[in-house]
Amino acid sequence: MRGRNNRLYRDGCAHHVFLKALDGNVLFYRTEDYVFFLTLLYYTARRYGIGIEAVCIMFNHVHIFVKPTDSRRFKAFLNDLQHRFAMVYNKEYSLSGSLMMHAGFAPKGSRKSILSCLIYIVNNPVAGNLTSNALGYKWNVLAYFGNSNPFSERLVKRECRFRMRRALKMVDYYSTHGKYLDYNLQERILDGLTKSEKAQIVDYIICKYNPVDYGSLISRFGSIESLAIAAESTTGNEYDLPEPREDYSIYTKMLRITQRSGIDHHGFRFNRMDKDDYVRLGKALTVIPRMTHTHLRRFLRLPADHPQRFSRDL
Repeated sequence: MRGRNNRLYRDGCAHHVFLKALDGNVLFYRTEDYVFFLTLLYYTARRYGIGIEAVCIMFNHVHIFVKPTDSRRFKAFLNDLQHRFAMVYNKEYSLSGSLMMHAGFAPKGSRKSILSCLIYIVNNPVAGNLTSNALGYKWNVLAYFGNSNPFSERLVKRECRFRMRRALKMVDYYSTHGKYLDYNLQERILDGLTKSEKAQIVDYIICKYNPVDYGSLISRFGSIESLAIAAESTTGNEYDLPEPREDYSIYTKMLRITQRSGIDHHGFRFNRMDKDDYVRLGKALTVIPRMTHTHLRRFLRLPADHPQRFSRDL
């Protein structure tokens, strides 16, 4: 942390929280992974009375900007969030043990440091080559201010067919009763929906479980549009939490190749794959321009000391 303690809590300050996967491994492959984490964040924040001013979920890490609270609630919130995420995620992907490093967090007291950090968080996908502007990325939820369907067709409930209306009612029920959407609940919600309907229901879920207090952002920047413009003119800064610059568009290409490979990848459960398929997939991924061994290791969850050459000796 550039000579500082990256787990320093300071009373009366907002805090930038940085959650990173162990060894930088990819955690978020499918829409279901993002939805699970976002709804869990919403549930956990409400449970501990934590205010969230910004969030951004990337392939292997998450940024959260937490409003001022007390140390006890803050640390209980982080511990519960990470524990529940690991418990459910490990069960889904047949993994075990910790998924993330200890949460890094840094206090932000001055107006300048707060504004710069918020810009940095929402602009993370732009800096990572995932989108050309902050409003174009679904998982910083910036596009959902005043727009309930920024990434899908307009939803008119009375015109929906029965399966879609049932899915909407389930989301309403679970959100009202304080239930985060784990993989089993998402499977029930998405059952029988078309591709277009699934896109609509994901937008609907994000609106129902959106943890971000847009009012706080508007009070700081004047409007969400002003925040987006500020993000276009500067990347913002984060001096307290180290985050190496990385081209995350490579992981997007890896996802596409994996999905189109014809290889049975078990929904990115690579540890269940047949060894021959595992090797074939690894070799197929190596054709991506600018892809490094580190990208491959993180995407396939290979050990940190895995040899450079991808062979049958996995």
